[in-house]
Amino acid sequence: MAHIKSSSLYKILAFIFTVIGVLGIYAAPSTDNPIAALDESAVKLTFAAWADTHLGTYNFKREPAFKNAVTDLANATTTPDALIVAGDLTENGIAEEYALFYDNLRLCENVENYVIASGNHDIRFRYHKNTVERFTSLFNEFTGDDIDSLYYSSVINGYYFIVLGSEERSMEKAVISDEQLLWLDETLAQGTATGLPVFVIVHQPLKRTHGLPSIWSDVGFWESGDIGEQSDDVLAILQKYEGVFLISGHVHTGLGTYTYEKVDNIHSFNLPPLTKKAEDGIFNEKGGGFMVEVYENKLCLGRGTFLKGNTCLSLTLRLNYN
Repeated sequence: MAHIKSSSLYKILAFIFTVIGVLGIYAAPSTDNPIAALDESAVKLTFAAWADTHLGTYNFKREPAFKNAVTDLANATTTPDALIVAGDLTENGIAEEYALFYDNLRLCENVENYVIASGNHDIRFRYHKNTVERFTSLFNEFTGDDIDSLYYSSVINGYYFIVLGSEERSMEKAVISDEQLLWLDETLAQGTATGLPVFVIVHQPLKRTHGLPSIWSDVGFWESGDIGEQSDDVLAILQKYEGVFLISGHVHTGLGTYTYEKVDNIHSFNLPPLTKKAEDGIFNEKGGGFMVEVYENKLCLGRGTFLKGNTCLSLTLRLNYN
């Protein structure tokens, strides 16, 4: 069983969100307050972290929120090294929905790299072979990369990004093979050997983390909102290494109590849905996400929301990772 630590960082994060929610501390509209690193001369890596864009051909309220976030990122004065999306790009995994996703991303001409994971909504309504072919071909066409699987890795500025993906069609959970688990172990060994933080991106969080299973109880007794049967196997591999940051989405909670947890030596972050109002949280409006900045022995989370032309929450959390 995962051991959840009630660290001082966890308490500080909860306090920050409480103060923001109660006092209404907001930044200026994002167009007047562009994204910028805290210390551009010292930052080693900067990336945006989003999840659950859920673009669909029949829900027209989501695309404007997505375009606002993309525009916010495109207006950044510090060039983002990457954009991370932790799954559920689409509502049903169809070509027209992917077109909405990638056509809008083309506005981000300043983003240098993309690390994009598949989510359950991207795969659950199609044969898995077709899902893999569609996801990888569209990703490769957009990025110029050459992935052939829903799990892959990328190295950006020397930092490893490891993406996990389900190998079978499933309504909510992921199905991760022994082969992928072995690959995860080997890739983590390579990444952590650099002495730098390693970022693991998977759509569903580990079981019994980020409020699970209670926050997922209304979905149905047959699912609990986590990775699935291989959750303990994934956890056991992650625990072998230091400096691991796990980034997930899926459960649709807002920024607040369930955003960050220390799971033994793993730093686990669960992202809110970018284009939908979250189920709960101290801040649960559309546009939730983070700008992540990595410095020497320090990681900072900032921004909080991506809402072009609207008031946006602004926060900074500093985390020493060594």
